[in-house]
Amino acid sequence: MMNQQKKIGILTYTSNFNYGTFFQAYATLSAVRRHFPNSNVEMVNYNSKSKSQQVGYNKLNLVRRHIYPPYLIKHLSKQSRYRATEKRLLEMDAAKAKIADSYLESADYLSMQQYDLIIVGSDTVLNFYDWNLRQQELPIYWLPQSLNARKVMVSSSIGTALDVDTLDQMTQQALRNSIEGFSMLGVRDEITRDFIYELAPQAESKLNVIPDPTFSYTIDNSYSESYLERKGVNPDVSIIGLDLPANLIGVEDAVKHLKSRGFAVASWRGISKLADYDFSDIGPLEWSGIFKRFDITLTNRFHASIFSLKNGTPVITIDYKANRISRSKRSKSSMLMDSFGLTDTNYRNIDDITDASWVLKAVQAALDEPRTAEIESSILRKKSDYDSYLSQITNLFST
Repeated sequence: MMNQQKKIGILTYTSNFNYGTFFQAYATLSAVRRHFPNSNVEMVNYNSKSKSQQVGYNKLNLVRRHIYPPYLIKHLSKQSRYRATEKRLLEMDAAKAKIADSYLESADYLSMQQYDLIIVGSDTVLNFYDWNLRQQELPIYWLPQSLNARKVMVSSSIGTALDVDTLDQMTQQALRNSIEGFSMLGVRDEITRDFIYELAPQAESKLNVIPDPTFSYTIDNSYSESYLERKGVNPDVSIIGLDLPANLIGVEDAVKHLKSRGFAVASWRGISKLADYDFSDIGPLEWSGIFKRFDITLTNRFHASIFSLKNGTPVITIDYKANRISRSKRSKSSMLMDSFGLTDTNYRNIDDITDASWVLKAVQAALDEPRTAEIESSILRKKSDYDSYLSQITNLFST
């Protein structure tokens, strides 16, 4: 059976010009191909209609800030580079994707692909958007039990804003049916584990918390090094990677203080008044290694936090969007930082920041004691845990 070729589809988010989205997909694809070397492993070229409109899936996605000519040029360059990298490494063409909101239409599309195994994840693919709740339509990532393929989840997440008791009884039962159809339920965080367990306690034996797939990805820093050289970045200057709005409490004051001490600022969020280096045209491969050049990263992004840690760079993470924080004040970023023992020192959500000096104190503490050895050891464990879970999938489908 191990030598019998299988057709394996990876159903996850793609094509929304988000570096973390790209790398969770690419890391999953690469890892599954390593574990199934004799099988045909591919990305499912699919996205929901609502999400495709939100992120500009098949067209230039412009908002007001993009009309500023210097930013527009960089935005076009970024999108072009992103699409080219996606097409080359994910081996998929976003322009030819199946785009649908209908659960039945999406399920029919998956059925026609005749997959032997469908892997759902990673990322917050299990999340319900407003339109899902409004139309009582499940996201297709909650696969129908009737779908004629073996089904597993790998590092999937519900997000943070959904509680079981907010769903009607019909939706809850549809979710239970979907859960029953999965052979393995690998979720990315405790919130998702608790959500599934509350729906279906009998699924506990196949429910496991699995690290994000990007911990298994090996960064090639040659791309970022070439990018930095092209941008004319001074090799001797200390740099803050700024991935936050400057108007958040404490951020601008902290950055200005560090600039007075000789730090420069690099940002890729757009045109930032604090930035000495504008990286808004950066491509995915360059982005993955750019954190190695920073002395510290300030971010609210889950994968920017991961890639900072993977590059050995101290990171301060601030959640400033309420819909990313659960009732218990947990989020994907807080749980990530907690897994490294950094929640108390390197993480805050915006509701808990009342002292503008917190950011500067946290930055100084991280610069003074980056805890590199402990973090490297934790990353290796996460990589090992992720690969071990994929080995379980391999063993399951070799029998």
